[in-house]
Amino acid sequence: MKNKKYICIGAAAVCVVLAVVLAIVLGVEPATQKVAEAKVNLSTKKLTVEVGKTATLKLKNNKKKASWKIVSGKKYITLKSKKKTSVKIVGKKAGTAKVKAVVGKKKYTCTVTVKKAASTSNSSSKATESPDSTSSDSSSEDSSNTETDTSDMTDEQKETTETNQAVEKNSSDQTALTALIKAQRKLGAVLSDDFDDGRYYKWDTSSGRLIGLYWNEAGLSGKMTFEDLPELLYLECDSNSLTAIDVSQNVKLIELSCADNLIDTLDLTNNTALNSLNRDIQVVVTGFN
Repeated sequence: MKNKKYICIGAAAVCVVLAVVLAIVLGVEPATQKVAEAKVNLSTKKLTVEVGKTATLKLKNNKKKASWKIVSGKKYITLKSKKKTSVKIVGKKAGTAKVKAVVGKKKYTCTVTVKKAASTSNSSSKATESPDSTSSDSSSEDSSNTETDTSDMTDEQKETTETNQAVEKNSSDQTALTALIKAQRKLGAVLSDDFDDGRYYKWDTSSGRLIGLYWNEAGLSGKMTFEDLPELLYLECDSNSLTAIDVSQNVKLIELSCADNLIDTLDLTNNTALNSLNRDIQVVVTGFN
């Protein structure tokens, strides 16, 4: 009986040894040795940015689609370049806002503090100048002499920028643009006055007229009229706080995108060339089939 007992024990031991050897050969690791995946989290839960400046908020270790939203304080910040691993936050006016990233069922929130831009000797000296000294001509001259940063552009935007730089731009269109920028900046919008920048502007190579205006997520508000830009073919102003837009004089307009605003009605009676319209479903549209 003792011999049989020892034989059973020996057989069991052999089985255990064989199981361990087999696990090693097949590369099977015990469950306790599995390496946990890197945890997804924000680069910071508190971020500070100056008015007119841009800061990047990162979502570390994320490999899934992320949805970025402003939870509170839309009048203080604007979101740009939304990606699954980061978003750019632009300061509009001093105040506090909250940004949320949603990945599946998980949510990540960051508190953003927007501070007033630090005053400099240049800004104080400019303040003593008369308003008339800041003319539209000087604005356009400054934009042409400033080298456009293309590091954050798509290939198409870079190509448009290069084309814009070679165009002799129409002075009346530059004046109209400058006026729109000035008016919206007073309301807290963040708009580029670099007219070469292919992310926001597109100029016709032959006539020098402005044919494309792309002011998405720029903090626009109130009512906007584009009558002084009659050659516009493409207009985008999505994700702002506009209450109305007037494109009745933009009869050459081909594409219009104005979704995610506060617009109730849209009169497109004169826009017979329009073949593409993107707007919120509740907007009452007249004159477009």
